[in-house]
Amino acid sequence: MDAKLLELALNNLLDQYEKLKSEVAILRDEVRGLKTSPLTPQMELKPVEDELLDLKQVQGLLGICYNSLKKLIDKGKIKPIRINERRIRFSRLSILNYIHSETIKS
Repeated sequence: MDAKLLELALNNLLDQYEKLKSEVAILRDEVRGLKTSPLTPQMELKPVEDELLDLKQVQGLLGICYNSLKKLIDKGKIKPIRINERRIRFSRLSILNYIHSETIKS
C-alpha cells in the first residue's frame, strides 16, 4: 500500500515537473523575442500630467506619517510648493521621481 502511494506521488511530481519544464521553455522564447524586438508604439512611455498634491495625498502616496514627510522636506529630498503662508503643495512628478530614485537605490 505504501509503495503504491509513493509511486502515485512520484508520478504526479514527474507530471508537474514536465509541465513546468515546458512552461519555462515557452517563457525563455518569449524573453528572447522581447530582447530582440525594438520598442513598439504601444510600449513607449507617455508623459504624465503634473498635478499638485496636498500633504495627506503625499503621505498616502509614500505611505509615511507627517513627521517623516517633514524630515524629507527638511533634508531637501522633496521640495514643496508654497501656495501661501500656511498652504503647501507638492508636484506629483517630483514625488514620483523621488519614489523612482529611492527604488533604484534599494
